[in-house]
Amino acid sequence: MSIILKFILKNIKEKKLRTFLIVISIAASTALFFAANGIASTIKQTEVNLMKSYYGSAEIQIAAGPKSPSPYVSTTRADFYSDKLDYVIGEIDAGATYEHTKDDIVQSQLQGIDYDDVMKMNPLTLSSEQNIKPFQGNKIIISEKTAEKYNLQIGSKMNLKVTDGKEAFTVVGIAKAESIFKMEGQGQNILAIIPKATAENLNDVKGKVSTIYIKTKNPNDKDSMIETLSKEYKKYVVNETINMKQIDEETKSISNIFMVLLIIVLGMSIFIIYTVFKVITVERLPIIGTFRSIGATKLTTDLVLLLESAVYGVIGGIIGVLGGIGIVKLAAIGLSSASGGIGVSIDYSLTQILQAFIFAVIVSILSALIPIISVSKLSVKDVVLNTVDIVERKRIWKLILACIFIIFAFVAPKVSPKENVMVIGLIGMILGIIGVVMLVPYFTDIFAIILQWIYALIFRNEGILAAKNIRNNKNIINNISLLTIGISTLFMLNVVSTSLGKELVKAYEIFKTDIMISGNIQNGTLPKIKNTNGVSDAGGMYTTYSVNIVGQKTKILEIYGYNPNNFNKYLKVNFDQDKNSILKNVYDDREIVLTDSIANAINAKVGDVITLDTLKGNKNYRISGTFSTLMDNGNMAMISEKYLKQDFKVSNYTMAFVNTNISPDTVVKTLKDEFKGQPINAITFANMEAENELSIDMELMLIRMFPIISLIIGAFGVLNNFLISYMERKRQLAVMASVGMSRRQTRKMLFVEALSVGIIGAVMGMLGGIVLTNVIPSLLAAWNFPMEMSYDVVTFITCFVLGIVITMLSSLAPSFKSSKLNIIDAIKYE
Repeated sequence: MSIILKFILKNIKEKKLRTFLIVISIAASTALFFAANGIASTIKQTEVNLMKSYYGSAEIQIAAGPKSPSPYVSTTRADFYSDKLDYVIGEIDAGATYEHTKDDIVQSQLQGIDYDDVMKMNPLTLSSEQNIKPFQGNKIIISEKTAEKYNLQIGSKMNLKVTDGKEAFTVVGIAKAESIFKMEGQGQNILAIIPKATAENLNDVKGKVSTIYIKTKNPNDKDSMIETLSKEYKKYVVNETINMKQIDEETKSISNIFMVLLIIVLGMSIFIIYTVFKVITVERLPIIGTFRSIGATKLTTDLVLLLESAVYGVIGGIIGVLGGIGIVKLAAIGLSSASGGIGVSIDYSLTQILQAFIFAVIVSILSALIPIISVSKLSVKDVVLNTVDIVERKRIWKLILACIFIIFAFVAPKVSPKENVMVIGLIGMILGIIGVVMLVPYFTDIFAIILQWIYALIFRNEGILAAKNIRNNKNIINNISLLTIGISTLFMLNVVSTSLGKELVKAYEIFKTDIMISGNIQNGTLPKIKNTNGVSDAGGMYTTYSVNIVGQKTKILEIYGYNPNNFNKYLKVNFDQDKNSILKNVYDDREIVLTDSIANAINAKVGDVITLDTLKGNKNYRISGTFSTLMDNGNMAMISEKYLKQDFKVSNYTMAFVNTNISPDTVVKTLKDEFKGQPINAITFANMEAENELSIDMELMLIRMFPIISLIIGAFGVLNNFLISYMERKRQLAVMASVGMSRRQTRKMLFVEALSVGIIGAVMGMLGGIVLTNVIPSLLAAWNFPMEMSYDVVTFITCFVLGIVITMLSSLAPSFKSSKLNIIDAIKYE
């Protein structure tokens, strides 16, 4: 056994390039496999930790909903079940503004809660405190962030503007950015804790709270307690503080994206390992023949090769796990940046590491299995004489099967039921790229004939020879296949990225205005906005949010109120039907206009009636039309302004649209100065679009890495195959040299071959990319995110040039070797 192990390790050490190629292929797949699970669990754990930082150990919360009789609730009914509960804690919120300077007025969220209760439910970590107990009167606990930003210390006075005037609070505690203050990093407003009784006085409410937090003595009683309390508080919202099912659903899409990328990179890795092991088995034939001739069984020689593949798997697995951890950490940095600097909890388990390691070994062994079995089937005579060829034999059934696979990829996702689109789509992508790779030999023949005529004019005889050489050569076919897989992935993600950017621009085209103002815009606010310097026109919009459709799981994120007097002035909606016929009755009747994504999600069409859960009970609305937009992720609708105010009890504008006659940025600054200290926010649509684009770029950053990784792996594979092709053709090249072909002509021929491989690989890669991209709209539609793919000329040019550059660079090594070729030794070479 030790002799076999030494033999394996010696082979691995001697063939450094092949070892590197196999290991890097396994490592890339393993890293992606680990990252797919690690990033999903990291995002999941980060969400859980963020929620825990807000809710602490509380399991259940009770708060007022849209249909509640009051924004406040009593803890009395919950106290009846104190024998089953660890605690019942009430909190009452209050709003205020803090005037740091005349030009710096900040919104403040005050949470009124007893100090002992907060330390029981969600303990604070205080960096400094003084006279914190008894926690009563106008005492306040702030964060280190607030203290540093506004130069506040223990004992400092904070003059807060509340409903009835100003109140002076004394800072008695400064807390670290943990617990509830961890959430403060997401916004510019101040978060602070004050005594519960003080908050009651500010709200003029006695014995009631804004939210009740509950923890059961036995966690297994949580669901039954939620059911019990829901009956006790029928008109209030009772739910669990951390909904794991919802979090799992949110992180599922992230896992799916990485799994798609994993499948593509894994396919390339398996292909590379398979082709390299074919060469390894050919090289091992003399030694295997020796072993077999002296009595070794087929099983013994097979185990030697399988053990070698397992060693590659172990090495690749170790590197891949380390690489996967690096990817997860990189994703964590991106998430932290995207969430405003909040710390992200990197989460992966020993089980995930072991799974990734085992995955690496299995991939290596399975990829090498077919070449090993092929060698095992050879007779001792064939093994000893090394009678294997490098001719690629084409069979008609492969051509037919390839066409079936590609047709399936184009058709199946479009016609499959919505609930099966994800699975059918992924299968379609895999079969589609396999089908394109299976077409490579046939397309190569066609290209060879075309290029032969072109090369005869440009490169003369060397070009003709090069065009003929690319036909039926397994190594060259493998190179084209590797390029096809790598470029198809890059093409697909570039198209998706470009399309997303264009759709983002389209999404903002719905607004024909410069600035959006959001917040509680009361009656006197809109005239002030109109009179602001630089404002040419302004109009208010009534909206409501998160509306349930009765009998459906889908919610409408945002509903706009339609008013014919100003709607067309500020909004440009891309209706699917005739605009006039859609809008003629919307204002006067209970009619609704839905986005395509909502209509598809609830399987509704124009003329159908849907029921909305409003503050005045269930109301029926007829669908008068549909429109397309990606604003709010395509989750919005329009109804009559008067019915929105009536059914949803909306009394104030929730947003205003502003047109300007000077720079919108200047007007925004003026508006912020005008309404400083008020819960009103102004932003230009240009800035909003830029922020959205930055957020999307952050999300796509990691995804864009993987086609680059696959192309790098593919480039090494191409280099390896060129070197193998050169070794196998040494004798042929020597014969050509002996009859007069110069070294310059040999190099020219090899370069033209590389150029041909690059051209064919790029074209086939773009074809594969089109097949993959074709599936994407069906997957997005299944996620209620309809988006058309936009093909950019730059993407085609980039992929074409990249294919040629990779092959030309890879051909440098064999070209250099050919210039040092010894004719006599090469002719004798077997």
